[in-house]
Amino acid sequence: IKKLIAGYTGVDSIEHDMCPDTCVAFTCPYSSLDMCPIYGGDHYDCIRLCTSGGRSFMACQKFVTIPLGP
Repeated sequence: IKKLIAGYTGVDSIEHDMCPDTCVAFTCPYSSLDMCPIYGGDHYDCIRLCTSGGRSFMACQKFVTIPLGP
């Protein structure tokens, strides 16, 4: 449905990986970190990472921004 809405409006949402407690966004200077520098929470979902043998890097939390225009 996201692609359908983006097709009609011309606006795509922007997703960023976030700390589970929303301390920091894992972008630019924090993009290479595996843990939150504030409280030490995981960047990636540990269960999914372990069950995939270290191949599936799914963020614990995402922050979605919807721009005002295309």
